[in-house]
Amino acid sequence: MSFDWTQRITLGVAIVAGSYFIAHTLHKQRQPSTSVSQAREIELRTRISALIGEGVGLQQKCQAVPDPYQAPVQSVPALANAIVEWKGTVQTVLSMDLDPTSLEKWQKAILYASPEAIKADLPPEN
Repeated sequence: MSFDWTQRITLGVAIVAGSYFIAHTLHKQRQPSTSVSQAREIELRTRISALIGEGVGLQQKCQAVPDPYQAPVQSVPALANAIVEWKGTVQTVLSMDLDPTSLEKWQKAILYASPEAIKADLPPEN
Protein backbone atom coordinates (compact mmCIF):
# COMPACT_ATOMS: atom_id res chain seq x y z
CA MET A 1 0.00 0.00 0.00
CA SER A 2 1.49 3.32 -1.03
CA PHE A 3 0.30 6.87 -0.46
CA ASP A 4 0.36 9.60 -3.05
CA TRP A 5 1.78 13.06 -2.28
CA THR A 6 -1.54 14.55 -1.20
CA GLN A 7 -2.14 11.72 1.28
CA ARG A 8 1.41 11.98 2.64
CA ILE A 9 1.11 15.74 3.19
CA THR A 10 -2.34 15.35 4.79
CA LEU A 11 -1.04 12.58 7.09
CA GLY A 12 1.96 14.74 8.08
CA VAL A 13 -0.25 17.74 8.85
CA ALA A 14 -2.60 15.52 10.87
CA ILE A 15 0.30 14.13 12.93
CA VAL A 16 1.71 17.62 13.60
CA ALA A 17 -1.75 19.00 14.49
CA GLY A 18 -2.48 16.04 16.78
CA SER A 19 0.90 16.42 18.50
CA TYR A 20 0.28 20.13 19.00
CA PHE A 21 -3.18 19.44 20.45
CA ILE A 22 -1.81 16.90 22.94
CA ALA A 23 1.12 19.11 23.97
CA HIS A 24 -1.11 22.17 24.35
CA THR A 25 -3.63 20.20 26.44
CA LEU A 26 -0.90 18.88 28.77
CA HIS A 27 0.57 22.38 29.11
CA LYS A 28 -2.83 23.87 30.00
CA GLN A 29 -3.42 21.20 32.65
CA ARG A 30 -0.15 22.05 34.37
CA GLN A 31 -0.63 25.82 34.27
CA PRO A 32 -3.48 26.23 36.80
CA SER A 33 -1.37 24.77 39.61
CA THR A 34 1.04 27.72 39.39
CA SER A 35 -1.78 30.24 39.40
CA VAL A 36 -3.35 28.42 42.36
CA SER A 37 -0.06 28.53 44.28
CA GLN A 38 0.33 32.23 43.41
CA ALA A 39 -3.19 32.94 44.62
CA ARG A 40 -2.46 30.99 47.80
CA GLU A 41 0.73 32.96 48.37
CA ILE A 42 -1.10 36.27 47.86
CA GLU A 43 -3.80 35.19 50.30
CA LEU A 44 -1.18 34.12 52.83
CA ARG A 45 0.67 37.43 52.55
CA THR A 46 -2.60 39.32 52.97
CA ARG A 47 -3.48 37.36 56.10
CA ILE A 48 0.00 37.83 57.56
CA SER A 49 -0.20 41.57 56.90
CA ALA A 50 -3.55 41.69 58.71
CA LEU A 51 -2.07 39.74 61.62
CA ILE A 52 0.85 42.15 61.85
CA GLY A 53 -1.60 45.05 62.00
CA GLU A 54 -3.62 43.27 64.66
CA GLY A 55 -0.42 42.53 66.59
CA VAL A 56 0.57 46.20 66.53
CA GLY A 57 -2.86 47.07 67.89
CA LEU A 58 -2.44 44.54 70.70
CA GLN A 59 1.02 45.92 71.44
CA GLN A 60 -0.40 49.43 71.81
CA LYS A 61 -3.13 48.12 74.13
CA CYS A 62 -0.49 46.33 76.21
CA GLN A 63 1.59 49.49 76.46
CA ALA A 64 -1.48 51.36 77.67
CA VAL A 65 -1.71 49.07 80.74
CA PRO A 66 -0.13 50.88 83.69
CA ASP A 67 2.72 48.89 85.22
CA PRO A 68 2.13 45.81 83.01
CA TYR A 69 4.54 43.52 84.88
CA GLN A 70 2.69 44.06 88.13
CA ALA A 71 -0.87 44.00 86.73
CA PRO A 72 -2.51 40.59 87.17
CA VAL A 73 -4.00 38.97 84.11
CA GLN A 74 -7.41 39.00 85.82
CA SER A 75 -7.43 42.80 85.68
CA VAL A 76 -7.34 42.82 81.85
CA PRO A 77 -9.09 39.60 80.77
CA ALA A 78 -10.21 40.90 77.38
CA LEU A 79 -6.64 41.82 76.46
CA ALA A 80 -5.29 38.47 77.71
CA ASN A 81 -7.90 36.57 75.68
CA ALA A 82 -7.16 38.69 72.60
CA ILE A 83 -3.44 37.88 72.87
CA VAL A 84 -4.10 34.14 73.22
CA GLU A 85 -6.50 34.21 70.25
CA TRP A 86 -4.01 36.17 68.16
CA LYS A 87 -1.23 33.69 68.95
CA GLY A 88 -3.43 30.79 67.85
CA THR A 89 -4.45 32.58 64.68
CA VAL A 90 -0.80 33.28 63.83
CA GLN A 91 0.07 29.59 64.25
CA THR A 92 -2.88 28.58 62.05
CA VAL A 93 -1.93 31.01 59.27
CA LEU A 94 1.76 30.10 59.38
CA SER A 95 0.88 26.39 59.18
CA MET A 96 -0.77 27.11 55.80
CA ASP A 97 2.60 28.19 54.35
CA LEU A 98 4.26 25.55 52.19
CA ASP A 99 7.62 26.55 53.70
CA PRO A 100 7.64 25.22 57.28
CA THR A 101 10.48 27.45 58.48
CA SER A 102 8.17 30.37 59.35
CA LEU A 103 6.08 28.20 61.67
CA GLU A 104 9.20 26.63 63.18
CA LYS A 105 10.66 30.07 63.92
CA TRP A 106 7.37 31.18 65.46
CA GLN A 107 7.19 28.09 67.67
CA LYS A 108 10.80 28.53 68.81
CA ALA A 109 10.25 32.18 69.74
CA ILE A 110 10.38 32.79 73.47
CA LEU A 111 7.81 35.19 74.85
CA TYR A 112 8.43 36.16 78.46
CA ALA A 113 5.72 37.13 80.92
CA SER A 114 7.91 38.97 83.40
CA PRO A 115 11.35 40.55 83.71
CA GLU A 116 12.27 37.87 86.25
CA ALA A 117 11.86 35.18 83.60
CA ILE A 118 14.22 37.08 81.32
CA LYS A 119 16.78 37.51 84.07
CA ALA A 120 16.57 33.82 84.98
CA ASP A 121 17.58 32.83 81.43
CA LEU A 122 20.46 35.30 81.13
CA PRO A 123 23.99 34.07 81.79
CA PRO A 124 25.40 35.16 85.18
CA GLU A 125 27.27 38.48 85.23
CA ASN A 126 30.96 38.46 86.11
